Amino acid sequence: MKLSIEHNEKIEHPYERITNLEETMRADGAQELTLNKEGKRVVIEALGGKSSPAYKNMAFKVFSAKFSLFG
Repeated sequence: MKLSIEHNEKIEHPYERITNLEETMRADGAQELTLNKEGKRVVIEALGGKSSPAYKNMAFKVFSAKFSLFG
C-alpha cells in the first residue's frame, strides 16, 4: 500500500509542475504579436469599426482596459 501511495505522489508531482508552468510561463514574441493583433481586431470589431461613433468616443478607454488586462 505504501508503495502505491508513493507511486501516485510521484505521478501527480509532474502534473503540478506542468500546471505551474502553464500558469506562469510567458508567451514568446511571435505569440505576443499574434495575441496583440487579434486583441486589436476584436476591440475594433466590437466597437463597430474605426469609423463608428463608438470607436471615436470610446476607443482610448477600451484599448486601455484591454492592455491593462492582457498586456
